[in-house]
Amino acid sequence: MTFLEKIEPYLTSDDLLVQDFVLDALRDYPCVPAEWTMRLLKEALCSKEKELSILVNISNHPFNDDAVKILIDGIKNAEKSMLDLYLKLLDHIEPELAMKYKHELKRYISKETWDFYHLLLHGTEEEVWEEYGAVLAELENAKRYDHSLFMKAKKLMKKLVQNE
Repeated sequence: MTFLEKIEPYLTSDDLLVQDFVLDALRDYPCVPAEWTMRLLKEALCSKEKELSILVNISNHPFNDDAVKILIDGIKNAEKSMLDLYLKLLDHIEPELAMKYKHELKRYISKETWDFYHLLLHGTEEEVWEEYGAVLAELENAKRYDHSLFMKAKKLMKKLVQNE
């Protein structure tokens, strides 16, 4: 029995302590199924007492079409106190998926980010390398850690690796 098979029955446990333990164990685990992200987002929408814990812990999980649809629903129906957590998850959606749902997401994602996604999906190798160099320079010269800049660099590097 694999780790995921052992932990799955407790993914949406009614015991908050058990679920928090499972979410913590999965936070940086690289092979979480995208279907689990969808299940957890549904759970967050249905259970206000689990919402915070789930939203904080799924930022590294992969998103599929269904998860993005549920996330959009969550954004539209979120209480003010939770809206930022839902919006932060948008940074972790792959550009292809974001572009697929651009109509629904355009009011939540900046024009700069849409331009960046366009570069990732349609830019030449040279353009992507230039942007990567510029982002690295910004990271090096920054006085503080900038997570959004770091995520941008990760996405650029991922694109460069995909294109060999």
